[in-house]
Amino acid sequence: MAKRMLFSLAVVIAALLLGLVLSFAARGSAPAVPEEPSPAPQQTAEPTVPEPLPAETPVDTQPQEPEPQGGYRLQSYNGRLAIFREGSDTPEMIFDVYTRLLPQADRDRLEQGITAPDYETLTRLIEDYIS
Repeated sequence: MAKRMLFSLAVVIAALLLGLVLSFAARGSAPAVPEEPSPAPQQTAEPTVPEPLPAETPVDTQPQEPEPQGGYRLQSYNGRLAIFREGSDTPEMIFDVYTRLLPQADRDRLEQGITAPDYETLTRLIEDYIS
C-alpha cells in the first residue's frame, strides 16, 4: 500500500513538473512561421553563382538581443507553494504543496519569498520543495 502511494505521488510530481516546463516553454516560444516550399533546382551544366546584393539593400550588422526575461519568486500563497513573476502579486502557478507541512525555516523563507533570477534556478527550487 505504501509503495502504491509513493508511486502515485511520484507520478503526480512528475506531471506537475512537466506541466510547469510546458507552460513556461509555451510562453517563451514564438509562433512558428510556415516555410514556403522552394522550387525544385534546375539541372544546368554550369555551376550557378549567387548574385550579389544590390548596393542599396541595407544589411543589419547589429546582433539581435533576446528579450530579457524577468525573474521569478517562489512564495507561499494561501498556504500553498506558488510561483510569481518579478513585480507581480498574481501567482503564475500554484502547487498542491501545503506550506504548513514544511519545516519552520522553509515556511519562514517562503513567507518572505525566495527569488530566482532565471527559469533553471526556479525549477531547482521547486524540485527541492515538492520532492
